[in-house]
Amino acid sequence: MIVRRIMHNDIDAVLTLIRKIGQGHHAKGYRDLLLTDPGRPLDFSFVCEYKGMLVGVVLARLEHHVVPPVDTCVIKGIAIDADFQKRGIGSKLVSHLLNHCYNQGIPKTRAFLYEGETDLARFFERLSFKRSKIINYDADFEYLPSEFGTR
Repeated sequence: MIVRRIMHNDIDAVLTLIRKIGQGHHAKGYRDLLLTDPGRPLDFSFVCEYKGMLVGVVLARLEHHVVPPVDTCVIKGIAIDADFQKRGIGSKLVSHLLNHCYNQGIPKTRAFLYEGETDLARFFERLSFKRSKIINYDADFEYLPSEFGTR
């Protein structure tokens, strides 16, 4: 198995993998993410190949976060072909990412998970990630009562 940085010509194979795993869901959002900067300095994404076939990807990029004020590598998604799960590919991808961050002097790597994703939480905990004290609050303006949307 080969783990390497993502390249622009990997986009179609990555989207195919994401569609296969998600049964077609999320492909458009990931396409937008992939097209923004694959293989460029801010992109920290890696792919795993087995016998020339893409079997895994970790999508990550460098961002500057204000809380706390530090450059942070943010894991946007991880996907492993169902036929290759439970073989350590996800761990290899994240380990390559963490080594890359260390070599680039990036002090923090963050993964956002939906509450209740216990399997994914355990996966990151096994890789020495700790739950953050930062709590995320969202406002969805499509669903706010009208008194908030008018002036």
